[in-house]
Amino acid sequence: MYRLNTRYDALRQEIRQTFIAAIPDAHTIVSEKAQLREAVDALHRRQRLLQGATKESPLELLRRLTMAIPEQISLDVDEWTFDGDAVYLRGSTTSFDAAETIKTSASGLDVFDDVQLKDVKTATGGKKVSFGLQLALAKTNQTPESGKNEKDR
Repeated sequence: MYRLNTRYDALRQEIRQTFIAAIPDAHTIVSEKAQLREAVDALHRRQRLLQGATKESPLELLRRLTMAIPEQISLDVDEWTFDGDAVYLRGSTTSFDAAETIKTSASGLDVFDDVQLKDVKTATGGKKVSFGLQLALAKTNQTPESGKNEKDR
């Protein structure tokens, strides 16, 4: 019994060390298994949030938007924020017309359902125009049957 108890304690100590290595921010350890499961679930939620409603990565979305904007239009991105179903871009450009062109270019991409230009104003120096762009992501996980009732499936 003593030998089994010693092996059990050694195993518990090994689990504790592995847990601390995997989650160094955990200050209070109650149940390694439960806390590890919670941390993994939190990472999965964060990944879904970053991935959003599209299967494309955030950098791929930014690349596609950049490629859609004409070369003569200057765009300085100050903020690129994701929530579950939309992307919010805050940036600046050279004129009000350039901001509208950026909005139109984003509207032409198939990854966005709705594009809204917000808070367009002249920046403090007067040489730039700051603006916000709210980009609703197109739902890619819909099936052809998504419009049918449950009883029809």
